[in-house]
Amino acid sequence: MKKCFVNKDEFKARLDMAAHNKQPYELLMQGNSKTLNLSDGSSYYLYSLRKSLDTEKKDLSSDRLPANEIYFIGQVKKHIMDNGFHKSIEKNYRHKDMIKFISYNENMGIGEFFDDSYCIDITGAYWRSAYNQGYLSKSLYEKGLTVDKRVRLACLGTFAKTVSVINFDGEKEYFGNDIKPKFEHVFFNAANLIYKCMNACRKAVKDDFIFYWTDCVYVKNKSAVDICRGIMVEHGFDSHDDYCKRISFEHNGIRVNKWSEKKDKFEDKFYGIMID
Repeated sequence: MKKCFVNKDEFKARLDMAAHNKQPYELLMQGNSKTLNLSDGSSYYLYSLRKSLDTEKKDLSSDRLPANEIYFIGQVKKHIMDNGFHKSIEKNYRHKDMIKFISYNENMGIGEFFDDSYCIDITGAYWRSAYNQGYLSKSLYEKGLTVDKRVRLACLGTFAKTVSVINFDGEKEYFGNDIKPKFEHVFFNAANLIYKCMNACRKAVKDDFIFYWTDCVYVKNKSAVDICRGIMVEHGFDSHDDYCKRISFEHNGIRVNKWSEKKDKFEDKFYGIMID
């Protein structure tokens, strides 16, 4: 069954038409994607990720990611599956709950703040992690560097997401059995390598550690930056660092005012973490 890539309006129209004509269908939903499989064998695919995170943007037609970037997700999955990497590359963790995506210095409390600090961000963390493990060819890896970073993440994240199923028998809709991911370790292997790197940074800089969030670690001074960047190189990652004007601990999270190279200005970013 060949999937036809459509936009949001056409997908809805196809779905409404099937319901109106009492044509049975199967609707699969996974993250930002939906697939409509009709009883006549036709299949329609929608991926709703937008270029911009601006929810107020009115001209959504110009804000859709290019079709070739959406197709890239399927190309990556096909490459991994066709080459058997989802089986030949084994789990590198005992249990996924052991992978910590967030950590903060528990010696710090609500109301504390740090001026003139820094953050060190792994460049293309998940994509590079997948490449380092052998999931990606060099050409596929380099092609991935040209697409939206959320598309790169989705290439791996699709292996770890449950698919929700809705069936329509021509009269009524009903929920089918969820399709659980069979090869979620493709995503979590990448996540675990990043976690090991973040944790190594945390331990190495000791009291200069403030917090880390997924693939970015925040530290108190420039010497800690150099230590972390060295550790990232040892773990096979490139990185870049940015200056933070202030990092403050609040009751329901950590607020960071940092320099944005892309926007050429300081901007606030809030990380929702319950501070004890």
